[in-house]
Amino acid sequence: MPEDILLDCTPSLAARVLELIRRDLLIALAALFAVVWICHRAWVQSITLDEADTFLRWIAPDEPSHWFANSNNHVLNSLLIRFFVWLFGLSPMALRAPALIGGALYIAASYRLCNLVARAGFLRLALFVSCVYNPFIMDYLVAARGYGLALGFFAMALFMFSRCVLREEGAGERTIRREAIWMSTLAGLTICGSFTFAYASGFLLTASLALAAMRSGAKSAARVLAAHAIPALLVLLIFAGSALTELPRSELTWGSNSLMQSWRDIREASFIELNPYLVNPLLAKVLQLLQRRLLQAAAVFGIACLLLIFADWRRLKNSPAKSQLVLAASAMTILILSVAASWVQFKLLRIALPLERTSIWVLPLAMLSFGPAVAALPFGSLSPWCRIFLVVR
Repeated sequence: MPEDILLDCTPSLAARVLELIRRDLLIALAALFAVVWICHRAWVQSITLDEADTFLRWIAPDEPSHWFANSNNHVLNSLLIRFFVWLFGLSPMALRAPALIGGALYIAASYRLCNLVARAGFLRLALFVSCVYNPFIMDYLVAARGYGLALGFFAMALFMFSRCVLREEGAGERTIRREAIWMSTLAGLTICGSFTFAYASGFLLTASLALAAMRSGAKSAARVLAAHAIPALLVLLIFAGSALTELPRSELTWGSNSLMQSWRDIREASFIELNPYLVNPLLAKVLQLLQRRLLQAAAVFGIACLLLIFADWRRLKNSPAKSQLVLAASAMTILILSVAASWVQFKLLRIALPLERTSIWVLPLAMLSFGPAVAALPFGSLSPWCRIFLVVR
C-alpha cells in the first residue's frame, strides 16, 4: 500500500518540479550568472583606491582599528575583512568576501522578491534584471566596502516585509513577533554595513511595526514593539556602538547640496557610458536621448497606471492586487520619508544629502514601489502596453 501511494505521488511531484524549473528557468539562470559574474569580477579586477584605503586604514594596523569612528570605516565590513584576511591570507577574494556575501544575499532576496510580487514570467524577469543587473548596484556587490553587505541585508528585510504585506491568511502573534525579530535584526545589520541606510532601515521597521500592530491588536502592542526595537538596538550596540556614538560631525562632508544633483548621479551611475565597440554612434545618441527623458517617461507611465487602477478599482478591491498596491504604496512612502529626512537633516544640521554610493538605498525601494504596482494593473486594453513599457524600460 505505501509503495502504491509513493508511485501515485511521484509523477505528480516530478511534474511540479519540472513545471517550477520551466516557469523560473530564465530568472534562475539570470541569478546564477549574476553570482558567477560578481565572483569573477572580484577575482580579476584591480583593487580600487577606496578598497586599498579601507584595507590600509582599518584592517592592516595591528591595533583593533576596525572599531574606529570614521565615515570611511564601514564597521561590519571592516570586521569581516579582517577575519577573512586572517583566515585565508591577503588576496582580492579575501578583501571582497564580505561584499560577495552581501551580493549573494541581495541576489537571492531579489529572486524571491520578484517571484513574490509578480506572476507573469516576463515581468518577474524584467524586475529581477532591473534590481540586480543595474551597473550602480552590481559595482557595489563586488567592491570591498560596506555597501554590498548593506544591500544584501536590506533586500532580505524588504522581502520579509513584502511577504507580510502580501500574506492572505492571518498570522498569530507568535508568528508576527518572530518575523519582527528577523526584520529588526536585518535592519540593524544593514545599518552596521553602511550608516547611509539608517533612515531607510528605520522607516522600513516603522512600516513593519504599524502593519504588525494593526494585525496583532492593542493587547500585544508592547511585545510587538519590543520585537521590532530590541534586536536592532542590540546589533547596533555590539557592532557599531563606538563608531556611531563617537563619530564626529566633521566627518560627514561627502554628499550633495541639492536633491536634483542626487537624482542626476543615480541616473548617470545606473546608465553607464555605452561601449562604442558594441553600439553604433547613431543608436548611442538615441539611447542617450531616452536616458535624459527617463524621468518624464516614468511620470507618464505612473499616470497611466493610476488611471487604469482607478478605472477598475471595484474589481481590485476584492483581489490580491489590493495587497500589491498596498506594498507599492508602503515602499514609496518609505522612500519619500527617507529622502525627506535626509533633506531636513541637510537644512537643519548642514549634513550633505546622499550622493552616488551613499544614495544606493534608493534603488531597491524604487523597484519595490514600481514592480507591485505594475503587477496589480487590471487586464484591460492598455495594461499590456504598460507592461511592455516596463520591460523596455
